[in-house]
Amino acid sequence: MPTPLHGTLPCTVAAIRAGHLHDEIELRSAGASTLIATITHYSTQTLGLRPGVRVHARVKPASVLLLAQDASLRIAAQNALPATIEAIEPGAVRHEITLSLPGGESLAASLTRTSADRLGLHPGQPVHAVFKASAVVLARAE
Repeated sequence: MPTPLHGTLPCTVAAIRAGHLHDEIELRSAGASTLIATITHYSTQTLGLRPGVRVHARVKPASVLLLAQDASLRIAAQNALPATIEAIEPGAVRHEITLSLPGGESLAASLTRTSADRLGLHPGQPVHAVFKASAVVLARAE
């Protein structure tokens, strides 16, 4: 299912863990993926976020790292979504990788040509899309 903007996922706020300056927002995508975003407490209030509110979660392709499914690395990033490489758009310096998430949504990653070659990326390959909670930008859907 294509999303309105490449790398944008329609989501619903599932939970909010409030902090003094920053809040952790737990999201469920339309395709049932769970994402975590950290935003300022002020932004949570300004956007009127509460459980059940619909938002769009945007992750810049350059913020998405790819991790091979068989890798046994421990990472600090809170978001590691299982995905399959759908397409690779080669560039002179960077490749844009279109990822398919289990619920049929898509996400983009942008990797240097060197990294893509080193990983031996190809369509159909299972990977994890890894990104920090601070890399998720939220906008109200309504």
